[in-house]
This record gives sequence, C-alpha cells and structure tokens, in this order.
Amino acid sequence: MPYLGLRILTAVLALGALALWVAHQLAPQLSVADALGWAAVWTVSVALVVALLAWALGSMGQWLLRHGARDSAWLWFRADPPGLQQPPRDRRLSENKHSSTQP
Repeated sequence: MPYLGLRILTAVLALGALALWVAHQLAPQLSVADALGWAAVWTVSVALVVALLAWALGSMGQWLLRHGARDSAWLWFRADPPGLQQPPRDRRLSENKHSSTQP
C-alpha cells in the first residue's frame, strides 16, 4: 500500500508514453513538444470538466437533502420503494390530518 502513489504515477507515465507514441504514428509531422502540449491541454480540460461535474452533483445532493429528500440518490426513481416507512414526524402529521377530518 505505501507504493500506491508510485504505482499510479508509473501507470500514468506509461499511458502517457503510449498516447504519445500513438499520436506520433497518426501525425508524424507533429513534434514531440507539440504533442506534449496538446496532451497537457486535454488533460487539464478533462480534469476541469470532471471537477465541475463533481461539484455540481454534490451541490445538487446537498440541496435535495436540505429540502426534505430522504436520500439524494432517490432522485433517479419515480417513487419511494415499497415498504419504506414514513419518518415519525411525517406519520404524526398524517395522523393529525385524519383525526381532524373525523367528528
């Protein structure tokens, strides 16, 4: 486990070298410096998009929880699963509504 960072760095460098080799095979007129520059631009762009997406989804999940959602993952489903019990506060409110309508 202590060498995890080293393993990740080695894998990234190996994949980068492979991508550089493929770029050189596809566009031989492209210099190594230009290929490295484009690789850096694309890497930063992808990292920025992933970071923005993570921030947006996290913010949406927090907003849902603050506004009464039981779990932000339930957004993807149409309704609560069958058998899900109401929280005690909701149960009390529904009981009060039923008792007020009966004489």
